[in-house]
Amino acid sequence: MKNFFAFIVLFAISGTAVAGSPTYLDCLFSENRLFKVTINEYNNTVTIDYSTGLIRTYQAIFSANEVKFVDVDDSSGGIATSIFTINRTTLKMNREIPSISSTDEGQCSLVKAPPSRKF
Repeated sequence: MKNFFAFIVLFAISGTAVAGSPTYLDCLFSENRLFKVTINEYNNTVTIDYSTGLIRTYQAIFSANEVKFVDVDDSSGGIATSIFTINRTTLKMNREIPSISSTDEGQCSLVKAPPSRKF
């Protein structure tokens, strides 16, 4: 019984380390717009570097097949300006812009984690 308990504890610890590691993507949209994406399932967040100087972090919902998050414009009363969905199998990223009934699709690729940092 002790061995079984020890196995469960070790399994839980090792699972936490893996779950805590962010996933990095480069997502290319039309007109060669590149979004650098950091997905942190452990913290339920997605961070996008829009390559324009704007970097935003969003609360995300994670399911078995997709990651979904919403960009909300706080200056206009909390209206959703973009709804993002990343397919976890195909790595396609869809962006819906409700205000103009538009959608845009990008293709993402996995990127190596950055080298170890000092801080």
